[in-house]
Amino acid sequence: MVDQTDVVIIGGGCTGVGVARDLSMRNFQCVLLEMKGPVHGSNDRHRDLLHSGAFYVVADPVAARECYYESRILRRIAGHCIEETGGLSVLLPGDDPGYADRLLHALSQIGIPARRLPAGKVLEQESALAAEVREAIAVPEAVVNPFAMALANVRSAQEHGARVLTHCTAVSLMVEGGEVRGVRTQCRQSGEELEIRSRCIINAAGALVGEIATTAGINIPLLFSRETFVLMTGRLSNAVIYRCRAQGSDGDVVITGGSAAILGAIAESDRTAASPEEVDEIIEGGGQIVPGVLDARAIRAYSRIRPLLKLRRPPGSQSRGIAVLDHGMLNGVGGLYTVLGGGITTYRLAAQLVSDAVCRRLGSSALCTTHREVLPPIACRDDTVPDRKEEYEFQGISPLDLREILMPGDKGIHALKALLEERWEGVRPVAWGERLREEELIRGIAMETFNLDHVK
Repeated sequence: MVDQTDVVIIGGGCTGVGVARDLSMRNFQCVLLEMKGPVHGSNDRHRDLLHSGAFYVVADPVAARECYYESRILRRIAGHCIEETGGLSVLLPGDDPGYADRLLHALSQIGIPARRLPAGKVLEQESALAAEVREAIAVPEAVVNPFAMALANVRSAQEHGARVLTHCTAVSLMVEGGEVRGVRTQCRQSGEELEIRSRCIINAAGALVGEIATTAGINIPLLFSRETFVLMTGRLSNAVIYRCRAQGSDGDVVITGGSAAILGAIAESDRTAASPEEVDEIIEGGGQIVPGVLDARAIRAYSRIRPLLKLRRPPGSQSRGIAVLDHGMLNGVGGLYTVLGGGITTYRLAAQLVSDAVCRRLGSSALCTTHREVLPPIACRDDTVPDRKEEYEFQGISPLDLREILMPGDKGIHALKALLEERWEGVRPVAWGERLREEELIRGIAMETFNLDHVK
């Protein structure tokens, strides 16, 4: 079977769905391919930080500037997905006192609003902080529901005519005469193969961008940045809090949102899973900022890999800003573009930049309007979508999954086991003591009830 469209977008993360929305709003026919469900993976885990830019501003002012301007746009077009918590960059004993001055100077260079708070004032404002806090810098951080944000982009894209193919793997790119001609795909559920002919292809496959590019004979020099998170029970602070020191240290940030909190740290690594030692270090680091972390229950740890363009820079100094690679200019494969860097805060800008490149190639003068048109509201209860059909589709459980699970005999059991293993791929439960005993009991009941122990 062969299909035809203007643009194929590979990858249903925040950038991919943003590109689908942007291009469809410019009246291009486009198809979005996602190997699982849209926003599967990091975007459907929990809340995320809507960066003001302060977290990166000293080491990476380009990325910080992108974050600051884009966060203001997202507040206008997606306010229903954002919780205004504010942020505090706190200085503890042992931290470099000169870093606060460097931070304030860097913030002023970009125009990010900030104010210095003495110890007494900051503890009065945020009682969850450690009593040893010496001072803090208040910055305009916020928390975003990335699942709702991405789902709103999917809905908007579909309303403008985009097609979304879930559980569809891009097998290889079709290149003829130095131009992309389309992509060969396969449905991961039915096994059906499909050739989609297109004039342009956008490679927005996240950590898999390098693998996609190799099918066209292109090698992209990549550096992988791993962000590791630990989800904790309870709202442990009112604001987003992080240490007033260079990014990349363990326990860098405590993200609050809804009824839970997330501890996070960044490291340059292509290893997906977080080790128990890393989880312990992150919890210990978070506890130095917010002592309540040490008394809260850790639910699970998870990581996400973000590919960055590898430049000739010292380790730890790679930019997290957006990079759009035009492989026609770089590698002689016209019509192929790869998007790197960025994140949930800057996905819209990344989508605009690559969509502008598509317009230039296809001779269109259509302008971007995603910064003006408000995203459709998505009714969410905490981090779930109440519409059952959409919840099944976008949490990785499609009607086809349900039909396979409900089939009698071993076939249904195998389908259930495969779905559960895929749904929790890359997630490490964190439990000990009574909590661990409870989880083992629940696991034992589930394994026995579904006969999973006896499935080879």
